[in-house]
Amino acid sequence: MKQYDNYADLITFTRASSATYLDSDGILKTASTNEPRIEYDSDGNRLGLLVEEARTNLVTYSEDFSQWVNQASSDSVASDITAPDGTQNTIEIIEEASINYHSVYIVFGAASANWTVSVYIKQKNLGRYIQLRPFGLGSDVAWVTFDPSDGSVYESGGAYLVNTDSQFIGDGWYRVSMTCSESLLSGDGIQFSITDGTSGELPVYTGDGTSGVYVWGAQLEAGSFPTSYIPTSGSTATRSSDVATIGVSEFGYNSSEGTVFVDFNASGWFNQPNDGNFSRVFEFGGNTGSNADGIFRDPVSNSVRYRFNEDDGTTPAIGAANLSLVSSGGDKVAVSLKSGDNAIVMNGGTVAYGSGSAATNLYNLIYFGKRVDGLYLNGHIKSLRYYPRRLTNSQLQELTS
Repeated sequence: MKQYDNYADLITFTRASSATYLDSDGILKTASTNEPRIEYDSDGNRLGLLVEEARTNLVTYSEDFSQWVNQASSDSVASDITAPDGTQNTIEIIEEASINYHSVYIVFGAASANWTVSVYIKQKNLGRYIQLRPFGLGSDVAWVTFDPSDGSVYESGGAYLVNTDSQFIGDGWYRVSMTCSESLLSGDGIQFSITDGTSGELPVYTGDGTSGVYVWGAQLEAGSFPTSYIPTSGSTATRSSDVATIGVSEFGYNSSEGTVFVDFNASGWFNQPNDGNFSRVFEFGGNTGSNADGIFRDPVSNSVRYRFNEDDGTTPAIGAANLSLVSSGGDKVAVSLKSGDNAIVMNGGTVAYGSGSAATNLYNLIYFGKRVDGLYLNGHIKSLRYYPRRLTNSQLQELTS
C-alpha cells in the first residue's frame, strides 16, 4: 500500500498566478502561484477546493477610488473600518450636499457581452443604497440597486440585465454583482451611485454631505457570473485557471469497474445562461479531450448528467438526464462505472441508468473540477472518493443522502 504524507504527494495542482479566497477566519487572503485554495463560507464552514477558469479584472484601480471620477460625491479612506482582506483601506463614498448624481465611475477599454461587475459593500448610514450600472451606454441598459444592510436587491431594471448576485462574507460585508448582456465599447465603464431610495436609474436627490456607503474591491470581468476577486493597481490583472489532477496509478484503480462520489458546490451554475458550457465536476480522461467521461452541467436544463464512453472509446452515450441541482448549499453525486451496468444518483434520489458501457480502462487521470481541455467547475469540491468496485444502488443512494 502506498503511503502519502500530504495531498501534494498525491494530487498535482497548478495555477500560473496568485488568487484570492475566503479563509476560515473570515479574512480574504491570497494564495501564491500553484497553491490550492481551500475556501470557507462566512460562518467558517469548509466549502472545499476552489476550482475556477481564468478571468481578467478590467478595472485598473480596484481599491484606489481616488483614481475614479467623482460626480457630486467624494471618497476617502475609512481607517476605522476593516476591509474584507483585513487591511484598513476601506473606501467610503460620500454624497455631496447638492442635487446631482452622487456617484463614482471609471472608464476602460471594450468588454464583450456577457460581462459581470462586482464590488464589496457595507452599510454606513440607514436609508442609503448603492446602484451598479454601466457608464456611457445610455439609459436603461442595466442597473441594480442593492441594500448594503443585508445585500438584498432594492430594485433593478434595464433591457440587458441578465442576473444579480449577493454573497455575505462576514463583518457586515456583502459582495454584490450584476451581469449585463450589452457590450461595452472603448470609453465606456462602470459606475457606482449612492441613492436615498429614489426610484429608477440615475436617482437624483439632495445629498446631506455626510451619508454614503462603504465599498472595496471593484471588479469587471467577461463572463455571466462573478469569480473570485482579482486585485488591481494601475493595470488590468489576470487570475490563471486552477488545474488539479491525480494519476490513476497513484491509488487502487480498477479498470473493470468502480464508483466515484463527489460532494461539490457549483452555485454559479444557476446564474449561467444556456451558453453551451458543459462545465465539469470531475472527469476521467486521457491526454486529450477524446475518450473522456465525467459529471457535467447540461446548459439547456441546468441539470447534472454523466457522459459514458462505449468500450471502443469512440461513441459517447449520455445517461442520467435532469438530476436537479440544489440552489443553495452543496450537491452529492455518485456514479457507478461497470460495463453494461452503470448508473448515477444525486442527493439520495432515484437511480438513473446510463446507456453506455463505461470503458474505464481508457483513463490515466482524474481531473478535479474541469475537463482536460477546459470547461471549469467554477465552484468547490468538498470531497471526492473512489471505490474500486461497483457499489449497489442502495449504497449509491445512501452515500449521496
